[in-house]
Amino acid sequence: MSVAAAAAGLPGPPSAAELGPQRCRRVAEVLLRCGKPSEAAGWAEQALAASPWDVELLLLRGKCLEAINNVPGAFASYMLALSVCPKHVPCLFALASLYKAKGMLDEARVVLEKALQACKAAGSSSRSGNSSFAAGPATANAGTCSNQATVAGDSSAADKGHMQQQTMAVVDTPNDQNGNASSGASEVHVPVAAVREALAVVLTDLGTRAKTAGCPTDAEGLYCQALSLYPIYPSAHYNLGVLASEARQWQHALQHYKDTLSHAPHHIQALCNMGVVLRELQRLEEAVAAYEAALAVAPNYPIVRTNLAVALTDLGTGLKLKGQLQQGIAMYERALALVPRHADALYNLGVACAEAGQVEWAVFCYEMTTHFNPACAEAWNNLGVLHKDADNLERAADCYMAALNIRPNFPQSLNNLAVVLTSQGKAGEAYSHLQAAIAASPDYAEAHNNLGVLQRDVGAIHDALASYGRALKLVPDSRNAGQNRLLALNYVYPGEGPLVCAAHAEWGHAFQAMHAEEMLPEVTSCDRDTSPGRPLKVGYVSPDLFTHSVSYFAEAPMSHHNPSRVQLFVYSCVVKQDAKTTRLQQKVVAAGGVWRDVARMSEPDLAKLIRQDQVDILVELTGHTANNRLGVCAMRAAPVQVTWIGYPNSTGLTAVDYRFTDAICDPTHTKQTYTEELVRLPGCFLCYTPAADCAPPVAPLPAATNGFVTFGSFNNLAKITPQVLALWARILNSVPASRLLLKAKPLSCAMARHHVMTQLQAAGVPAWKVDLLPLTPGTGEHLAVYGLMDISLDTFPYAGTTTTAESLYMGVPVITLRGGCHAHNVSCSLLSAVGLADQWVARDQEQYVQLAVQHASNIPALQQLRQQLRQQMATSQLCDAKIFVPQLEDTYSSLWQRWVTEGGRKRPIQGLLQQQQEQQRIGQQVQQQQQPGSACHAEQPMQQALQVHAAAAAAAAAAAGSPAAGRITDADDNTG
Repeated sequence: MSVAAAAAGLPGPPSAAELGPQRCRRVAEVLLRCGKPSEAAGWAEQALAASPWDVELLLLRGKCLEAINNVPGAFASYMLALSVCPKHVPCLFALASLYKAKGMLDEARVVLEKALQACKAAGSSSRSGNSSFAAGPATANAGTCSNQATVAGDSSAADKGHMQQQTMAVVDTPNDQNGNASSGASEVHVPVAAVREALAVVLTDLGTRAKTAGCPTDAEGLYCQALSLYPIYPSAHYNLGVLASEARQWQHALQHYKDTLSHAPHHIQALCNMGVVLRELQRLEEAVAAYEAALAVAPNYPIVRTNLAVALTDLGTGLKLKGQLQQGIAMYERALALVPRHADALYNLGVACAEAGQVEWAVFCYEMTTHFNPACAEAWNNLGVLHKDADNLERAADCYMAALNIRPNFPQSLNNLAVVLTSQGKAGEAYSHLQAAIAASPDYAEAHNNLGVLQRDVGAIHDALASYGRALKLVPDSRNAGQNRLLALNYVYPGEGPLVCAAHAEWGHAFQAMHAEEMLPEVTSCDRDTSPGRPLKVGYVSPDLFTHSVSYFAEAPMSHHNPSRVQLFVYSCVVKQDAKTTRLQQKVVAAGGVWRDVARMSEPDLAKLIRQDQVDILVELTGHTANNRLGVCAMRAAPVQVTWIGYPNSTGLTAVDYRFTDAICDPTHTKQTYTEELVRLPGCFLCYTPAADCAPPVAPLPAATNGFVTFGSFNNLAKITPQVLALWARILNSVPASRLLLKAKPLSCAMARHHVMTQLQAAGVPAWKVDLLPLTPGTGEHLAVYGLMDISLDTFPYAGTTTTAESLYMGVPVITLRGGCHAHNVSCSLLSAVGLADQWVARDQEQYVQLAVQHASNIPALQQLRQQLRQQMATSQLCDAKIFVPQLEDTYSSLWQRWVTEGGRKRPIQGLLQQQQEQQRIGQQVQQQQQPGSACHAEQPMQQALQVHAAAAAAAAAAAGSPAAGRITDADDNTG
């Protein structure tokens, strides 16, 4: 009794001697449970003073000492107890717990195996002071699965709530009168399952140690042993899943993670890693569900948020590739809501926004991608494409260079940079970049195609055809390469030849077969108002309604149609509108027409729109040139379809009913064949609208002051073949002191100039007689250069069109050569319409030279013609829209009436298909007989080249940290 208690007359707490050892033990146990291990240890020591060999007291003292971190004392107490009773299960259990807490897993395993043997020998339970076996700091979970899988934690973290202290059944024993237990102290029964579970924990930790040491087979065996002892142990299932994942045995891994979750539904690592496995199996919706379940358990777990963002990004890309663009965008936005700096989601959102026409958002997304992941070459490349489309060439070049600094052999950026370099007049560098793109990716069809465009533009047509052939060998249905090949054939082969005719028919047959499933239902006369005299709905579709050659001939019909006869629909596919586009749109609307901007609309959607507008006659103005919409025609958007203006040959499509021409370009005896039926318009098939608002006055005749005649041509170099240069050389050598002026975009490049000069010098023309000029920046400046020229020389077999009309308007007459195909005869038709055919159209090459020499010797006549030619042209049929357009409307009425009378489509398709097949057969025979380079004139091999368009490529689906399943967008000038 304490002194204070005695003074107060109150009874104090009993002493240890008064309580006896067993009651002291009970006090110690209570104090230990209440978190007072120091006081508990004191009472246990007092009890041991009376019973120094009591195993239960030694166990209790050891637990108290361990609780106050007196590990040596606890260890000694446990060992003393086991020296008294070696098979005492609670002591073995406690000692194993101490070993595990200190990372001594092998010792813990040995002790637990002894405990398990003792349990089996003693029955289903043992006596113990405490049966808990808390997992210590040793790592139980084996590690990560794969890309950003959850990092495995220790067993105590993984199994909270599952491996806590086992339930203890405490049974009091009767005490004698001195307070001593008659048959021992209070008993705690520990189920054998507790020992089995503890041993399973240790075996799992041993398995993880083996895995970390690079022994996965041993690890798997230990995990399996753990499960044989304790089948519901989640960490063993989980770690087997990690092993299977690392071996890429995805189905086995998935089953182990499912087993983990069946025993521990909120196991965060298993949920996360199951998402990783499902993503690898491309079961993206299930992966997202697994990550969302993990996020619900741990809302702020960074890895779960990141992995969910990755899965949502992949899911978005999958939806986008299926055509569900908006759904894909929604997935990307969900990903960014979770991880705002997730570069993959930003990149793919940029791709999707660009496809949706949301260019500003696409630029923003790519900029953010490069900010958070500066090493993303694809983002730099695509950002460059968008800047190129916006005519910001310097910024585009910077972006492509950034991509190439990251990945020097990136084919798409090499190709796209070549586009910019060409636009900047750096053709030599452009050529080297294209060659590098092909070296980096020999199967990159678009690079071969673009090299062909380069070679074409510099005039190396046979080299271009070879490049297109390589592109088509790699991708047989490449639309760009196929149409570029058709265009190039017109430059060097006679259009009336079987090779050219068959090539167009063959391409058209294959192209229509590709669109067979997209063909719109046939329109019959029952579907339309066939009342006589009603205004016909005529639609024009073109990407060239800006300052482009076609626009000068399309302006007349778009401005002068009579609303009482024609209800005008214009489908503008112009990507980069300019003042000319605005003026044309204003004229169309002023005339009561409908103008639709459809540049970003797909061909199927555009075909449906035209069908919805109930257009009666659709006129396509592009043919096989850049950005054409021939797919719309292949789908039969309108009951009557016509091709006109933009291309000097057949579309090859049986779905196009008619081709507008005239009797000069395509006389009735022509040998050139078309899949369309020819409709010869009265007079010339074209009506020209000069650029009167920016054209300078006609300049005086240069020869009058120079004392020599300057011949010239502003046609592109693809038309200026070696045969043409040889004929011009004859003229220069026949006219003393005469000079030749050529102007074309590639001539800003030294190698292009060298290519032309080499051929002229080989024909005997000295360099001092030739002036080579690049393009000028504006229309007015371009037209002013005609003031340096006395006589224009036309090309063949592909004659000029806009170039001829511009030359005449600037007072410069043109000498042209009549031929056997449409492309050869266009200038003949233009000159005839102006009234110059008799003196300026040659029947053969000899007369071509004679006419040049004759006109060059008559300076007064040239002066007189120069002074009157603009007025003569302006009042001619060529520029008389008021006569031309009503005649065109008469033609439309006749074609429509024919369609109505015949009850639908005017021609049997089967017959046309047979015609195509025959043309293909003839073309194949000609190709077998034709030696490369033998048409017209053999060209020198071209080692450098010019303009290209950039190509599309798909970025591979990627893991975290690189662009995922995005498309590298185009900087596309198409067929040039």
